[in-house]
Amino acid sequence: MAITTKELWAQAGADITAGNAQIEQHPADTGYSPPVSNVKLPSRGLIYPSESPLYLVESLDIKAVTAKEENILSSPVLIKQGKVLTVLMKACITNRMIDPDQMLVGDRNAVLTAIRVSAYGPKYSASVTCPECGETADQDFDLSKLNLKTLDVEPTGGPGSNDFEFTLPASGRLVHFKLMDSNVVAKLDRDTEAVKKKTGQEQNVTMRLIAQVISMQGIDNVKDLSRALSDLPAKDSRALRLYMDSIAPGVDMSQEYECSSCGKQVEVEIPIGTEFFWPTE
Repeated sequence: MAITTKELWAQAGADITAGNAQIEQHPADTGYSPPVSNVKLPSRGLIYPSESPLYLVESLDIKAVTAKEENILSSPVLIKQGKVLTVLMKACITNRMIDPDQMLVGDRNAVLTAIRVSAYGPKYSASVTCPECGETADQDFDLSKLNLKTLDVEPTGGPGSNDFEFTLPASGRLVHFKLMDSNVVAKLDRDTEAVKKKTGQEQNVTMRLIAQVISMQGIDNVKDLSRALSDLPAKDSRALRLYMDSIAPGVDMSQEYECSSCGKQVEVEIPIGTEFFWPTE
């Protein structure tokens, strides 16, 4: 199920207000109440546990970016620590109970895209290499036309369960896996880098499977599961990864691009560079 962010913003038009009496304001907000907009969550809140403030929550309110939030974006300390986007989200999401690092990656990306549009508008310029002729040129993209891919597969344990099933095509084994949140992605990056430093080898595929697979045909012991995943037939490994990617909710960052050199119209993945939150214009 796909819906453009432009349509979502249109649907949320009636929700844009000069403030919300039920929303707790930051002390720095007194004197001015930034407009508030509603953003749909691709996961529809289905995978968050019942105790989470995101449980079955289908949308979030975000306030518009002001100069105070631009201070966050320009903080050298936060940028160096890799925390700048998390702190920005905390400042913009009106529900102060929500931890952006515990959000599903797709939900987080949807909110970040909406924050970026609210701050600087939908126009985003990036350098793109044409997949047909190889020429590189600057291209303007419209972020309001991006599609949201919603979660259309029910978790195995029902709402509140981040547990999904897949039967491996070659071995026939049943796998249970989870979708990744920001904390899991950060740990995966650290673990992958640590293994690379220790062994001098890239193990991205294996490390990703270890990060997401909960159990395989009853094997849930970390040591045994890691060994079993390392020995997984390539056909099973690829099929599992493709399936996990296919159901993962999020923002489809692809958009049509017409090459100025060869004239071909192709669909490209919008490259996210520093100008996404730090535009030069």
